[in-house]
Amino acid sequence: MPRPKLPDHLDLLLSDEPVFDLYAHGPWRVPDGLFEEIAERANKLNNDPRLADLDATVSDYYAPTTTIIGAELWCLIEYLCGVAAIRGHNRCDIEYELFPHFLANLEPPARIPTWAFMRDTTYRPPGEWLISAAGNDPDKRALVYEIARDCLDVFAGIEPLEPRRQALIRLHELDKPEETPDTPRSSLTDVWARAATDDI
Repeated sequence: MPRPKLPDHLDLLLSDEPVFDLYAHGPWRVPDGLFEEIAERANKLNNDPRLADLDATVSDYYAPTTTIIGAELWCLIEYLCGVAAIRGHNRCDIEYELFPHFLANLEPPARIPTWAFMRDTTYRPPGEWLISAAGNDPDKRALVYEIARDCLDVFAGIEPLEPRRQALIRLHELDKPEETPDTPRSSLTDVWARAATDDI
């Protein structure tokens, strides 16, 4: 009897390569140096001088050097994976791969090839930490929208996340006729959701 063989696109699961397996996409070999490059982009944005116009701090879950941008990036990548999306293999703990230094208590990423899990998130567009920092101030809101859009560029190159990343970019660029300078922060998630087109 011939030995059973995995379909070609699943061969990666039996390799020792760095693999991020997002259920909605399938196994993906992480390119050498990509995670390091993304972490570098994140560190640069974490210290963006535009933060001087936002008076906000993060919870003690994060390190003292982590700004609201770093906290936003942590929450954003959970959302880009998909709310409660199943992920597995040896690079599935992607937040801890990219941003362990953003946390107050350093934790190594789980790298067990047979491990799979899902992680929920409260993040919803247009954002979390940044939107809270802006409150109901229209000028600060315009600023955090700009920063939130820049946050999406940090994750360029992670192929399994690219469809959701591009969808969020399109959502940022769409007109939102319901939103005015007087729209309260508590209504923004619903306003943005209603503005989304079918392809988003």
